[in-house]
Amino acid sequence: MLNIKTAGRAHRRTGGSASRWLLVSLTFAFTFGTVHQLSAQELPPARPQERRATPAPAKPRPAAKPPATLLLVVDSAARVVVDGEDLGELAANEMRRIPTGLGEHFVVATSTVESSVMVREVVTIEEPGQKVVSFELADQVRSWQRLNRFRPIGGGVLQDTKGPLQWTARDNGTSISWSNASAYCGGLRLGGSSDWRLATLDELSELYLKDAPGDPCGSTTCKIYPGFDLTNYLAWSGDRNGSSLAWFFAFHQGVRNSGPGGPLNGRALCVRRSGG
Repeated sequence: MLNIKTAGRAHRRTGGSASRWLLVSLTFAFTFGTVHQLSAQELPPARPQERRATPAPAKPRPAAKPPATLLLVVDSAARVVVDGEDLGELAANEMRRIPTGLGEHFVVATSTVESSVMVREVVTIEEPGQKVVSFELADQVRSWQRLNRFRPIGGGVLQDTKGPLQWTARDNGTSISWSNASAYCGGLRLGGSSDWRLATLDELSELYLKDAPGDPCGSTTCKIYPGFDLTNYLAWSGDRNGSSLAWFFAFHQGVRNSGPGGPLNGRALCVRRSGG
């Protein structure tokens, strides 16, 4: 027969183990139920992760241009502008050192003698160092002066831009003796002035332009500055050569001569000094 005490102890041991298992089971069930209940509740949506803006790649810095020097010289006085920067005036044949870089540079040289004469040029520097650039303005200035020395100021009058003299743009238009030529100019009323006279021989010679192509003047051509309209190549001067001869100037050959004071196909070309 089973010992009752032993059986009781076994029952107690068995009962104790069962109790522990029951406690573990209840604890697990309670925990699982709580977790299940929490998961069933509406939870706030998770905050989306903020995306960090990707920084734009840094622009590469332009490579510094290697240094170079522009050596600029002009053969006539001029004001110089390089790449929009006014560098002031350069004297004739003066060389100016202009620090710059490689590449193209826009250079403008304007004559200080006549502002309408200028040179524009793109200068390209391809390697470091010095580059000499020479601008030639003198020939252009002389050409402009030849073409524009005598400017019309209205009323058939030309102004000499190199001095105070004013000239009649036309001669008297017909053959005239020396004495009549002198009287013609003395009685002339032109351009609001009445102090006209025959030009001297030296003054007439100033009108001769040796390299001019020649303008028609009667039956030949005359080499005279643009602006004048002559009807013959002979023009009386106000100078006498002795008591019976008078000096005249021949514009077809640029020579001085004298002859009797008769008509001689001579013309009257009158002059006055501006400002009295």
